[in-house]
Amino acid sequence: MNATETRSQKSWPVDGWTVLNSMCGYSSFAFFCLTLPLFLPVAMILPGGRRRWIATAMRFAMRTVFTVTPTVSWRCDGDVTTLKNARVVVSNHEGMLDVLAACSLPGIRTLLAKTWVFRAFPLGVAARAAGLYNSDALTPEDFQEGATAMLPDSRVGILVFPEGSRSRDGAVHRFRPGAFVLAKNLDVPVVPVVIAGSRLGIRPGSLWIHPTRVHSRILPAMQPQPEESHRQFAARVREVMVQERHRLMCEMLRHGDLDRHRRHRSFGLPRSVRRQIAAEDLQGHWRLLLKVSFTDGNWLILGSEWSTMALTVRLLHPEATIQLVETNEDRLAVARHQWLQDGDQVMTNIDTITINHPTAVMCAWADNHPQRASVLTRLAEESVTMMVVRGPVDTPNGFALTSFGMEPWSVLVRRAA
Repeated sequence: MNATETRSQKSWPVDGWTVLNSMCGYSSFAFFCLTLPLFLPVAMILPGGRRRWIATAMRFAMRTVFTVTPTVSWRCDGDVTTLKNARVVVSNHEGMLDVLAACSLPGIRTLLAKTWVFRAFPLGVAARAAGLYNSDALTPEDFQEGATAMLPDSRVGILVFPEGSRSRDGAVHRFRPGAFVLAKNLDVPVVPVVIAGSRLGIRPGSLWIHPTRVHSRILPAMQPQPEESHRQFAARVREVMVQERHRLMCEMLRHGDLDRHRRHRSFGLPRSVRRQIAAEDLQGHWRLLLKVSFTDGNWLILGSEWSTMALTVRLLHPEATIQLVETNEDRLAVARHQWLQDGDQVMTNIDTITINHPTAVMCAWADNHPQRASVLTRLAEESVTMMVVRGPVDTPNGFALTSFGMEPWSVLVRRAA
């Protein structure tokens, strides 16, 4: 085996629940997409307007899809009252299940969608029937002078994914300013909706539906500050949503909402290995990572053990590039099976460690490991902002030490300059 290797993307395990999820989810979704146009004549004559009844039908349909998909569920919380009357709603776009979650939200609104949505079958049938807007066909003027013509009914809002497309790496990418320009010209606030867990259901490049919980959290409405440009406002809303998404993922992991997904990642491993993973999981040390502050950047993992903590890092930081140093073949096999992905680097020769300036470090090496002290000292002298270390450790200059009550693990956080 090479001392260093770069990982390529590996598919997640496919068990019986994954197959059943896919059969039930896609069949029910196709059924509702094809039957929605049949409801249009009824919606035209019902009191309250066509938009209201189309939104009601879509909400019922998408919530039913979640219900009949055995190990996938959806939950919504937050400022629901504000959302019901919101004119402009923005949401992060981390997975294909986001569309179902968006349609399941309370309130009357349409969506902004790409051209491929209208061309895809049977999704395009429902998109045309529901009157979704094609974002590729709109011009900047439609968001400015044409804002009132775009949304003439004050009771009807619009939901926009301002990233423009689904995130391939799990990160919340830069927000485009269109929705924020629209809100200004309508003289209304922007209501952010944070989605977490969707990407764990259908990963990019795959159609299998894996066990997950999709959680939508409605945040308070946000207004632009004086002298703040559209792009600055978009960036500020994005930053709020990034932080809230991390808190929401920590909350879901803490409450056990993603326990089935975490167990699902072990499917296909030998029974003896699964027992080792289960035993480590019961110790609960991985929960320490739910208490530390959000860290944006790459990770270095020195010893993965049975990957319960490393998998938690991956779930909380799907976009991060991870360097793993591991010499145990069984534990390395678990890492490859569960969480290593595109661009991650595996190093098996501890004598030739090349560190690529990580932001955060997790060290599971024993305190008598020959390279532990020297490597941690070297990292403390670089740009590392946080180190999660197992066993006793000397506090380097410029760092603060805490254990969060999770002995034998400690957390070293660099103090602000």
